[in-house]
Amino acid sequence: MRPWRDGDGTVVGAMLFFEVVTDQVLMARAQQESVQKLRASEARYRGRAELLLHCLEAAPFPIWAKDAQGRWLLANPAAAALLVPARPSLQGRPVDGDRSALHIERDLEERALREGATVRVEIGLFNAGNGIPRRLLVSMVPMRAGESGISGLMGFAHDLDAGSLRPASSCPTSA
Repeated sequence: MRPWRDGDGTVVGAMLFFEVVTDQVLMARAQQESVQKLRASEARYRGRAELLLHCLEAAPFPIWAKDAQGRWLLANPAAAALLVPARPSLQGRPVDGDRSALHIERDLEERALREGATVRVEIGLFNAGNGIPRRLLVSMVPMRAGESGISGLMGFAHDLDAGSLRPASSCPTSA
């Protein structure tokens, strides 16, 4: 709004200016806002994915995933230390014929898939890297794929022979 003045500068009214906004202009603005929100969302997702990958790679215990058909999807370095084949060669490989330390009986995996429940079992194995016998407490957790059901299994193993963490009394304290 602008003031409307007479010859000596006295305000005698106001002029309004209207911008004609077409549907095309409104749609272009909305599309631009959507693109900006999408880019921000993608950046947040990439950051979270990188954090998750870092946590997976740094975890001191074996973590792996298999699809519903038993093919390997991933194995972190701790899981790879228990595997006979090299980690990059695992992706998409079926469990059948797998003689690695993390070979879990297929019937246990199928039970977890069928029941949709976590299965825990203690297994004995030889570490593929050094041949040392180990006892692991293995948990297989179904991965849910929304309404479509279970898409695979996530596996976690705790080395029962590794001992426990240091007790709090043995940790240094700040004075």
